[in-house]
Amino acid sequence: MHSIDSHSTGRGLSRRAVLRSASVLGLAGFGLVGAGSLSAHAADFADNFQQAINYDAGRAFASGAAASVTGIVVHWWGEPSGQTHQGVVDYLAGDNGAEVSAHYVVSNEGITQIVDLGDTAYHAGVYSINAQSIGIECCPEMDEGTLQRLRGLIQNLNGRFGPLWLEPHKAFVPTGCPGTYVNKIQELKILAAGSADQIPPTPGDPMPVPPEPDPGAGGNAPEDPATPPSSLQVDGWWGTSTTKLLQSVLGTPVDGVVSGQSKIWQAKNPGLVSGWQWVPEGSTTGSEVIRQVQQKVGAEVDGLIGPNTIKAIQKHFGTVQDGCFSEQSSCIMALQKALNSGTF
Repeated sequence: MHSIDSHSTGRGLSRRAVLRSASVLGLAGFGLVGAGSLSAHAADFADNFQQAINYDAGRAFASGAAASVTGIVVHWWGEPSGQTHQGVVDYLAGDNGAEVSAHYVVSNEGITQIVDLGDTAYHAGVYSINAQSIGIECCPEMDEGTLQRLRGLIQNLNGRFGPLWLEPHKAFVPTGCPGTYVNKIQELKILAAGSADQIPPTPGDPMPVPPEPDPGAGGNAPEDPATPPSSLQVDGWWGTSTTKLLQSVLGTPVDGVVSGQSKIWQAKNPGLVSGWQWVPEGSTTGSEVIRQVQQKVGAEVDGLIGPNTIKAIQKHFGTVQDGCFSEQSSCIMALQKALNSGTF
């Protein structure tokens, strides 16, 4: 690991890179502290700009490869509990203990930008998603004034960048965020894309997010977690859908989750995204699907992903054996192609 005092720009595994990789916005009850604006800055599609402390200049993946804006992640700042628009701005822009931020804070009071659109905010919990997305933190009351501002902001971002994907925060990490905004995601996806027939694919194989139940209509039936996809987008990101199809091909229970994996390998494998359950080293249990993979590739069978197992998988698929899964990994692409053919 690189020096814990380094400020990573996406090229090393600094303390900040590890923290922002695991950070989760949208939790109620955080403390709000004051933070003044650090520098004058013209706002993009916002009423004002207050510079955040926690961000990376520019946009790049952890490997150093250049990244660009391809989508939007929608957040809320927790159950309604009295936080003010400016209080949330001050917290996210300030030197908060969680080292998190966003690009925008939106409420019926207005829109405040805190990170430049050309820079990387710490908001999604997955750095490869941070590197290519715009994070929008929304008022939890989801009143009409907030929704109108949110819709207008998304349309402006589409005008600037062209068709964008859009997902709720919980599509990438286990969290309740963005709460009731989940029911607006399909509408917002269309605004981000510009039309319903050109919605771009989301990178990183996001977790499916059913709508929140509607008490007045008997609820909504969630997607069956035991149903694997018929095919995968070959994009080099190993997330929930890739795991589901792998589980189906290898004959293990299908739930899209790789359980009980050591957290020490999370930041070193940015190609592993949704559906991976990262736990402290002493709490690992391993995963049945990883055990089956290890048997197939001749690795030690303990159910835990790590450099030796990854090298064995890379050897199996004839790719570079470096012991890690990078963003848009060629080995994961080879795995996805095999799974689309019904094999491993």
